[in-house]
Amino acid sequence: MEAQSLFSLITLAAVRPLVWLLPLVLVVLALKRLVPRMRGSAGEARIGRVLEQLFSVVRHDLILPDGRGGWTQIDHLALTPAGLLVVESKAYRGLIFGRKGEATWTQVLGRRRYAFQNPLRQNFAHVQALKALGLGVPVLERVVFTNAARFPKGLPEGVSRLATLAEDLEPYREGVVSDALHQAWQQLDGAIRTDRAARRAHRTGLERRFGADDRLSPVLLLLAAAGVLVGGLWLTAGQLGPEVSALRRQPPLMPAPAAFASRPASALSPTSVSPPQLSSRPQPRGSTVSVAATESRISLQWTERDGGSRESEDCKLAIAAVLMANTPEHRHRRTQACGKSAMP
Repeated sequence: MEAQSLFSLITLAAVRPLVWLLPLVLVVLALKRLVPRMRGSAGEARIGRVLEQLFSVVRHDLILPDGRGGWTQIDHLALTPAGLLVVESKAYRGLIFGRKGEATWTQVLGRRRYAFQNPLRQNFAHVQALKALGLGVPVLERVVFTNAARFPKGLPEGVSRLATLAEDLEPYREGVVSDALHQAWQQLDGAIRTDRAARRAHRTGLERRFGADDRLSPVLLLLAAAGVLVGGLWLTAGQLGPEVSALRRQPPLMPAPAAFASRPASALSPTSVSPPQLSSRPQPRGSTVSVAATESRISLQWTERDGGSRESEDCKLAIAAVLMANTPEHRHRRTQACGKSAMP
């Protein structure tokens, strides 16, 4: 394998764990945008549980006609001895500044300031929707913030924090629920909508009045991008495995030494080589024989004998000829070239 390909594989294997962090970062950014919505749902659930401990009949997340041809959404509705209690829940954090008659309130988080609709006015619209049904019973209202909110200038009238909600609603628990209130609750129960069509119509009305809520669009885009990246990295990981396996199976850059090189010198004497079968037909002058074919048929290595003396070239050729064809003629030639004392 080329050095460039090897470097690419090593780089990919080293960088890939870091690239996997990118989808995680995108998911974290998406969740960060969802935190306010999740916090609001959790705070609304906590307030609802406290109301259920205080009153025996409580409904949550209701859609009702607003009396003007549209729909309104109520967080909590409780049946109390004092009347029908409409509760608007808020899970805002930080410092809250606002008065009952102001159109907007202010949330302060560190150095950042955010304006939001006066929740008392928002809940007043819910109260008016219940009164439009002609129930003929008192309708009470309360805005409840979770404990993460603080009011440096005091709580406006009609506003409670979750920590003091039970104490603030204690006057509404005195006495028993009248028959008129029970009848009004049954009439109200028939007007409550919880189906998807009503919720869709309510959402359409909000978009018509305040504009489309595009807070989920960036979240969906971030999650989609994270999914695409995970899929691409998964496919890349599947392709990298075979390439690494192929790299491991590649032969070494330098050829392995011949098998004879690992043998001791005593095992490489000419007598240990089996004589190949050679054709007796003489080779024409000028003809060449393949080096690979010659090496594959015979491979001779000579060892020093008689205290380090070397046979002459004629002696070596004569001995090789005897090894290849042990004929009287070749033996005679060997005797002349090597002498009797030098013969193997």
